[in-house]
Amino acid sequence: KQLNKSLNLDNPYELVLDGSWTYDEFSKMAKAAVSDLNGDGVMNTNDRYGLLSMPKQVLPGFWIAAGIQTIERDTDGKFVYSTPENERFITVYNRVIADMYDDKAWMITPPSGADSNKEPDYFSEGKGLFLNANFYRISTLRAMETDFGILPYPKWEESQNEYLSRIEGCELPIVPMTNKDLSRTGAVLEALSSESVDTVVTAYYDKALTGKYARDEESLEMLEIIMANRIFDYGDTILCGQIRDGVIRNSYETNNRDIVSALVANTGSVKAQLDILNRDY
Repeated sequence: KQLNKSLNLDNPYELVLDGSWTYDEFSKMAKAAVSDLNGDGVMNTNDRYGLLSMPKQVLPGFWIAAGIQTIERDTDGKFVYSTPENERFITVYNRVIADMYDDKAWMITPPSGADSNKEPDYFSEGKGLFLNANFYRISTLRAMETDFGILPYPKWEESQNEYLSRIEGCELPIVPMTNKDLSRTGAVLEALSSESVDTVVTAYYDKALTGKYARDEESLEMLEIIMANRIFDYGDTILCGQIRDGVIRNSYETNNRDIVSALVANTGSVKAQLDILNRDY
């Protein structure tokens, strides 16, 4: 928040509330924060950036906030893979990768190794204006001296009615095909899930997230906006290995500007997995 103020940028809370928090606004702020702090002419982890994020996490929040899902359902409820032909996805990908690489808005960090997962540390040191983070990361910033706020991902364009937020990660219960009493199993899983909403989720959200980790009243309002429209993209979760990490992450990490070819080349693998998901057991 201090950096945002020192750069004379707009208050993002106000932009969110009046519906004008868009990717264009995010991009403008992110680029304004870029600075060669030590003046050596080389941008590295000693300098300041607009966005701090693990490479594989840069794109998903933006495409989901733009109303895109890499795996969709057709009129029969079947899963379909139309991303290679999705012009909106291609537009988002090309714009984000150009801003991050060409304008150096993103601190290039390795997918693994000594510097992996250090983005919260760099954020605490003032080396980034924005940090891509799930709620868990907020708890790791409790010792950060500089105040920070919580924001939803920006709309792709102002005409969108709502802010859309990504569900990152996925752990699902698995029922084996040998199960002979699916109705009872389903009822038990439903009861456990319902109880978790009333106990685990309530305790975490009401007591930890909003009670301890958030630092200002505005962030509480932002959390309500984030929680109101959560999107679960199968290509980012269930089929992460085939789509997000299998294609999009690799393309982003290598600064590949021909994402369409990469997506098309992986179509066979994705459709094979979808055939399994679409199977009637």
